[in-house]
Amino acid sequence: MWFVMWRLKDVAVRNVEAWNGWESQTRRTFLTFGDDGTGAPFCIALNGEPTIVTWSPIEQQAQPLAPTLHEFWLRWLADKITT
Repeated sequence: MWFVMWRLKDVAVRNVEAWNGWESQTRRTFLTFGDDGTGAPFCIALNGEPTIVTWSPIEQQAQPLAPTLHEFWLRWLADKITT
């Protein structure tokens, strides 16, 4: 079953796996909380910035989606987020 926003226990497990599995130091600067259903996770920066991004496993970089979590959900529910 797919969830846009993961259950709390999944957030912990998946982030530890990603931080340990990726060679990119940049990936370790984000906390993943869900995904788009294709494997591209949604993340928030661990540096305190409220920006929501999607992490590209192929390009090994973040793409901005919304300036805040609130704006992310408004855009997601209005079908205005594309990944």
